Amino acid sequence: MDSKLVFVWCAEEKINIWDVEKGELLQTIDVPGSNLKDLRVSGDGSKIFCLYKYSIQAWDIWTGEGVGKVEPQYLPTGILATDGSKAWIETRSGYFVGVQGWDFGIPGSSPVELSDGLPDKFYLNDTMVWETNMSRMKNMVTEKVILQLPERFGRVVHVQWNGHYLVVSLRSKEVLILDFSHMLL
Repeated sequence: MDSKLVFVWCAEEKINIWDVEKGELLQTIDVPGSNLKDLRVSGDGSKIFCLYKYSIQAWDIWTGEGVGKVEPQYLPTGILATDGSKAWIETRSGYFVGVQGWDFGIPGSSPVELSDGLPDKFYLNDTMVWETNMSRMKNMVTEKVILQLPERFGRVVHVQWNGHYLVVSLRSKEVLILDFSHMLL
Protein backbone atom coordinates (compact mmCIF):
# COMPACT_ATOMS: atom_id res chain seq x y z
CA MET A 1 0.00 0.00 0.00
CA ASP A 2 1.64 3.27 -1.11
CA SER A 3 5.06 1.54 -0.96
CA LYS A 4 4.43 0.32 2.60
CA LEU A 5 4.49 -3.33 3.61
CA VAL A 6 1.21 -4.08 5.36
CA PHE A 7 -0.31 -7.26 6.70
CA VAL A 8 -4.06 -7.76 6.44
CA TRP A 9 -5.98 -10.41 8.37
CA CYS A 10 -9.47 -11.07 9.65
CA ALA A 11 -10.27 -11.95 13.26
CA GLU A 12 -13.41 -11.58 15.35
CA GLU A 13 -15.41 -10.12 12.44
CA LYS A 14 -12.85 -7.35 11.79
CA ILE A 15 -10.34 -6.86 9.01
CA ASN A 16 -7.11 -5.60 10.54
CA ILE A 17 -4.56 -3.62 8.53
CA TRP A 18 -1.08 -3.49 10.12
CA ASP A 19 1.81 -1.21 9.06
CA VAL A 20 4.92 -3.39 9.42
CA GLU A 21 7.46 -0.56 9.40
CA LYS A 22 5.65 1.56 12.01
CA GLY A 23 4.47 -1.45 14.00
CA GLU A 24 0.96 -0.08 14.33
CA LEU A 25 -2.60 -0.83 13.35
CA LEU A 26 -3.64 1.45 10.48
CA GLN A 27 -7.30 0.52 10.22
CA THR A 28 -9.95 -1.97 11.21
CA ILE A 29 -13.01 -2.71 9.12
CA ASP A 30 -16.08 -4.36 10.61
CA VAL A 31 -17.17 -7.29 8.44
CA PRO A 32 -19.45 -10.26 8.96
CA GLY A 33 -16.63 -12.75 9.44
CA SER A 34 -18.46 -15.89 10.44
CA ASN A 35 -18.65 -17.12 6.83
CA LEU A 36 -15.37 -15.57 5.61
CA LYS A 37 -13.44 -18.08 3.47
CA ASP A 38 -10.68 -16.00 1.86
CA LEU A 39 -9.22 -12.50 2.00
CA ARG A 40 -6.98 -10.66 -0.49
CA VAL A 41 -5.65 -7.15 -1.01
CA SER A 42 -5.98 -5.72 -4.53
CA GLY A 43 -2.82 -5.31 -6.58
CA ASP A 44 -2.91 -1.53 -6.23
CA GLY A 45 -3.50 -1.71 -2.47
CA SER A 46 -6.80 0.18 -2.61
CA LYS A 47 -9.27 -2.63 -1.92
CA ILE A 48 -9.70 -5.75 0.16
CA PHE A 49 -11.61 -8.63 -1.39
CA CYS A 50 -13.51 -10.94 0.98
CA LEU A 51 -14.89 -14.26 -0.17
CA TYR A 52 -17.84 -15.47 1.85
CA LYS A 53 -19.76 -18.71 1.56
CA TYR A 54 -22.02 -17.38 -1.22
CA SER A 55 -20.58 -14.00 -2.27
CA ILE A 56 -17.50 -11.86 -2.81
CA GLN A 57 -17.35 -8.31 -1.48
CA ALA A 58 -14.81 -5.52 -1.97
CA TRP A 59 -13.97 -2.97 0.74
CA ASP A 60 -12.10 0.33 0.35
CA ILE A 61 -8.90 -0.09 2.38
CA TRP A 62 -8.75 3.63 3.36
CA THR A 63 -12.39 4.34 4.22
CA GLY A 64 -13.50 0.88 5.30
CA GLU A 65 -16.65 1.18 3.16
CA GLY A 66 -18.02 -1.58 0.94
CA VAL A 67 -17.47 -0.79 -2.76
CA GLY A 68 -19.22 -3.75 -4.34
CA LYS A 69 -20.69 -7.19 -3.78
CA VAL A 70 -21.53 -10.04 -6.15
CA GLU A 71 -23.10 -13.46 -5.77
CA PRO A 72 -21.58 -15.91 -8.28
CA GLN A 73 -23.74 -18.31 -10.24
CA TYR A 74 -21.99 -21.31 -8.63
CA LEU A 75 -20.54 -21.93 -5.16
CA PRO A 76 -17.30 -19.96 -4.71
CA THR A 77 -14.36 -21.99 -3.36
CA GLY A 78 -11.48 -19.50 -3.27
CA ILE A 79 -10.00 -16.27 -4.61
CA LEU A 80 -7.57 -17.20 -7.37
CA ALA A 81 -6.13 -13.80 -8.23
CA THR A 82 -6.48 -10.05 -8.00
CA ASP A 83 -5.12 -7.47 -10.42
CA GLY A 84 -5.82 -3.85 -9.57
CA SER A 85 -9.57 -3.60 -9.04
CA LYS A 86 -10.26 -7.01 -10.60
CA ALA A 87 -10.75 -10.29 -8.75
CA TRP A 88 -11.17 -13.86 -9.99
CA ILE A 89 -12.62 -16.74 -8.01
CA GLU A 90 -12.92 -20.47 -8.50
CA THR A 91 -16.47 -21.83 -8.47
CA ARG A 92 -17.87 -25.36 -8.28
CA SER A 93 -21.13 -27.04 -9.12
CA GLY A 94 -20.93 -30.79 -8.71
CA TYR A 95 -17.94 -31.85 -10.82
CA PHE A 96 -17.89 -28.61 -12.80
CA VAL A 97 -15.07 -26.23 -11.82
CA GLY A 98 -15.04 -22.76 -13.29
CA VAL A 99 -13.54 -19.31 -12.95
CA GLN A 100 -15.46 -16.05 -12.70
CA GLY A 101 -14.03 -12.55 -12.45
CA TRP A 102 -15.31 -9.03 -11.80
CA ASP A 103 -14.02 -5.49 -12.03
CA PHE A 104 -14.86 -3.61 -8.83
CA GLY A 105 -13.19 -0.38 -9.97
CA ILE A 106 -15.99 1.52 -11.68
CA PRO A 107 -17.08 4.21 -9.19
CA GLY A 108 -20.80 4.45 -8.54
CA SER A 109 -21.74 1.24 -10.31
CA SER A 110 -22.06 -2.44 -9.51
CA PRO A 111 -19.07 -4.71 -10.22
CA VAL A 112 -18.84 -5.71 -13.88
CA GLU A 113 -18.39 -9.40 -14.71
CA LEU A 114 -15.34 -10.11 -16.84
CA SER A 115 -15.90 -12.21 -19.95
CA ASP A 116 -12.47 -13.83 -19.98
CA GLY A 117 -11.19 -16.48 -17.60
CA LEU A 118 -8.18 -16.15 -15.36
CA PRO A 119 -5.37 -14.29 -17.15
CA ASP A 120 -2.04 -16.06 -17.50
CA LYS A 121 -0.08 -12.84 -16.84
CA PHE A 122 -0.35 -10.08 -14.25
CA TYR A 123 1.40 -6.78 -14.78
CA LEU A 124 3.29 -5.93 -11.61
CA ASN A 125 4.19 -2.46 -12.90
CA ASP A 126 5.11 -0.84 -16.24
CA THR A 127 8.05 -3.17 -16.90
CA MET A 128 7.49 -6.30 -14.80
CA VAL A 129 5.06 -9.13 -15.46
CA TRP A 130 4.23 -12.22 -13.39
CA GLU A 131 3.66 -15.26 -15.57
CA THR A 132 1.23 -17.42 -13.60
CA ASN A 133 1.69 -20.74 -15.36
CA MET A 134 5.48 -20.44 -15.16
CA SER A 135 5.68 -19.01 -11.59
CA ARG A 136 8.15 -16.39 -12.67
CA MET A 137 8.73 -12.64 -12.87
CA LYS A 138 9.94 -11.28 -16.18
CA ASN A 139 11.13 -7.90 -17.42
CA MET A 140 8.86 -7.04 -20.37
CA VAL A 141 11.45 -4.76 -22.02
CA THR A 142 14.48 -7.07 -21.95
CA GLU A 143 12.47 -10.34 -21.85
CA LYS A 144 14.86 -11.43 -19.10
CA VAL A 145 13.51 -13.73 -16.38
CA ILE A 146 14.23 -12.01 -13.07
CA LEU A 147 12.88 -14.67 -10.75
CA GLN A 148 11.87 -18.28 -11.32
CA LEU A 149 10.37 -20.09 -8.33
CA PRO A 150 11.52 -23.71 -7.98
CA GLU A 151 8.85 -26.38 -8.53
CA ARG A 152 9.21 -27.47 -4.87
CA PHE A 153 7.18 -24.39 -3.85
CA GLY A 154 4.14 -25.85 -5.60
CA ARG A 155 1.29 -23.87 -7.07
CA VAL A 156 1.27 -20.11 -6.64
CA VAL A 157 -2.23 -18.82 -5.85
CA HIS A 158 -1.59 -15.10 -5.44
CA VAL A 159 1.15 -12.55 -6.11
CA GLN A 160 1.53 -8.94 -4.91
CA TRP A 161 4.29 -6.53 -5.93
CA ASN A 162 4.80 -2.93 -4.80
CA GLY A 163 8.16 -2.26 -6.43
CA HIS A 164 9.96 -3.18 -3.22
CA TYR A 165 8.46 -6.45 -1.94
CA LEU A 166 7.21 -9.48 -3.84
CA VAL A 167 4.68 -11.44 -1.79
CA VAL A 168 3.82 -14.89 -3.14
CA SER A 169 1.02 -16.94 -1.57
CA LEU A 170 1.34 -20.65 -2.17
CA ARG A 171 -1.38 -23.31 -2.33
CA SER A 172 0.26 -24.92 0.73
CA LYS A 173 -0.92 -21.83 2.71
CA GLU A 174 2.69 -20.63 3.02
CA VAL A 175 3.70 -17.08 2.07
CA LEU A 176 7.04 -16.14 0.54
CA ILE A 177 8.08 -12.47 1.00
CA LEU A 178 11.08 -11.29 -1.03
CA ASP A 179 12.72 -7.89 -0.44
CA PHE A 180 14.01 -6.49 -3.74
CA SER A 181 15.22 -3.14 -2.34
CA HIS A 182 18.88 -4.19 -2.36
CA MET A 183 18.97 -6.10 -5.65
CA LEU A 184 20.11 -4.88 -9.03
CA LEU A 185 17.78 -6.18 -11.72
